[in-house]
Amino acid sequence: MAYFTGPNIVTDGLVFAYDAASERCYPGSGTAATNITSQAIPGTLTNGVTFSTNNAGTWGFDGVDQYISTVSKSYSFSSGGTVEQFIKPTAINRTQGFFNLGDGNSYINFWMSTNNLMRWEIIGNIGSAYATINATTAVEVGKYYHFVGVFDGSTTTIYVNGVAETTQTMSNQPSSVTSRVEIGRYNASYPSASEIAVTRFYSQPLTAAQVLQNFNAQKSRFGL
Repeated sequence: MAYFTGPNIVTDGLVFAYDAASERCYPGSGTAATNITSQAIPGTLTNGVTFSTNNAGTWGFDGVDQYISTVSKSYSFSSGGTVEQFIKPTAINRTQGFFNLGDGNSYINFWMSTNNLMRWEIIGNIGSAYATINATTAVEVGKYYHFVGVFDGSTTTIYVNGVAETTQTMSNQPSSVTSRVEIGRYNASYPSASEIAVTRFYSQPLTAAQVLQNFNAQKSRFGL
């Protein structure tokens, strides 16, 4: 197992990076993982999350109660933010979450319902009107996908495999969130049945060219 970031991953604004292929993040056994950027953000593999060396390294989630959770930390988004994941669903036609950063009032997350379309949700204040967007590619079991959600203070976009699929104007977006990061679920009601190899989180919006750069840097690892 090696530190696998690809040749040209964007690092500007990168504050959170969990990659199952990196021994700096996860040694291949046990329940402890950690962030591989300069900020120490330890996490715990909970309820038996599995590890496989497939695709250089990936974590498996059973869709029942398994997830990875980090310590709580304050994240600032003065100019927006980006969430990126490489995901292979192992079951579909179900409501399931893949990434969540939420403090009870503000939320940033990836989840999908029985329509099998990835949903990118940005909420600055749960008490105010908000809108979320869905990708247009319906996922299939056994295929890896590169999902990226971007927000810049006025618009939000979701990308699939390097291509922007949906963009929408939004005003109710968070400037900061203090919470733990959860990988493999939205909350206890929405556990993921999937393999998740990479989760990255930027404190700035990636451009379309940067999203494509990250996709191209690691697509061969996932057969894309």
